[in-house]
Order: sequence, then structure tokens, then C-alpha cells
Amino acid sequence: MDLDKFKEEFGQSGLTQKTFADLKNISSSMVSYYLRKAKLKNQLHDEGTAGFSALRVSHQPLHLFCDPSEIDFTSA
Repeated sequence: MDLDKFKEEFGQSGLTQKTFADLKNISSSMVSYYLRKAKLKNQLHDEGTAGFSALRVSHQPLHLFCDPSEIDFTSA
């Protein structure tokens, strides 16, 4: 099923989902389902790679907020 073509055809028809469904011999819930799938497909396409972004990891040295010589490591 070409969802983009389906959505375009429905939009150009000017019909309600129920009337369009009757014309295509499918249930109105299937029309709604196909339109929703087409919308989600286009949203994911617009966002790039299915909602994932590149993540760059770099090593940052640990900065202590006090002088390490002031820490008492003997008490637990």
C-alpha cells in the first residue's frame, strides 16, 4: 500500500472518510488507519533517521571541587 498516494487521493477526493471507505470497499476504520500511518511516516521522514540523532561522546577530565589533600579517606 502506497500510503502517500492513498493520503493524496483521499485529500483530493473531498469525501468524508466513511464515503471514501465505501468507494474503496474498505472499512472507515481502515481509511483512518492508513491516513494515520501516512502521517506518522511523514513525521518520521521529516525528523531524519526515525527519531534518532547522532551522539558525540568525548572524554572530559574529572574536576574536583576541593583539594584532594583535604579529603579524609580513612573514615568510612
